[in-house]
Amino acid sequence: MLPRSFRVASNVAARTAAVYTSTSTRHYAISRGRKQAQPEPDKYPRDEAINEALNISPCLVRHVNRETNKLEEPTDLFELLGRIDRKTEYVELVARTPDPIVKIVQRAVIHEIAEKKQAKKWTAARQRQTKELQLTWGAGPNDLQHKLDKAREELEDGHRVSIALLPKKGQTLPSLEQMHAKLQAAVDALKDVAHEWQPRELERNTAVIHLQGLEEPAPLPAVPRFERIQERGKLSKEERKQLKKELTQEQERNRKLERKLRRQSAKEQKKQKREGQQEDDDEEDDEDADERGLDASRR
Repeated sequence: MLPRSFRVASNVAARTAAVYTSTSTRHYAISRGRKQAQPEPDKYPRDEAINEALNISPCLVRHVNRETNKLEEPTDLFELLGRIDRKTEYVELVARTPDPIVKIVQRAVIHEIAEKKQAKKWTAARQRQTKELQLTWGAGPNDLQHKLDKAREELEDGHRVSIALLPKKGQTLPSLEQMHAKLQAAVDALKDVAHEWQPRELERNTAVIHLQGLEEPAPLPAVPRFERIQERGKLSKEERKQLKKELTQEQERNRKLERKLRRQSAKEQKKQKREGQQEDDDEEDDEDADERGLDASRR
């Protein structure tokens, strides 16, 4: 009788062999029942891959003469490859029967065609409309909500939207802080579907905000390219100095414009106040005249 250790080892080996056989059989059955995906042959193979695709010996091909645009006599593929500049050109198979036909392609031309296609695609994507909506500074909540709903619809359709807030005769103009607050409120109301793609405009009591969908390219910065290019570190010291000077000049122009708008707003408020005072004085004069006329009639 075998020792106990030998009996245990033989039992373990038997169980392992049974499991392995069962697993292998199941895997074989599954693999037989499933179609194996075959790699698709390259439709237009290039260079040495043409020889593998045609599988003929010798590999004679006819190529199109670029000057005459006519087919040349059959040439050995490897001889043709030796005549071209492999860095700037390649040979591509364009027809297999009745005779294999290839063409010599310049890489620069293909690159240029790809760039033109990409540019055309980009231009087509950029061909969107810009819708303009107008509001007055004194517009009520209902009018404001109606315009914002309209802007939301246009933005969801892929258009850009410019919202202009204008002064209206007879309405009291808000202060500069109130103007900025109203603009920001409009932007916040649409922030789930749009962002500003151009800096805000505020001049002569008229403000404009420019919005586009969130899926469009990132919004342009409010300041020129100084900050984002400086982060990349691709500017020389002189260029950074020049851009910083331009940025300072633009900030100074914005400060002057704000001061000008404040003065205009103050003047218009004073003018409206004087007109209101004049109307009150005219009403008092009319009342005095009516009283004098009444006294005269009593006499």
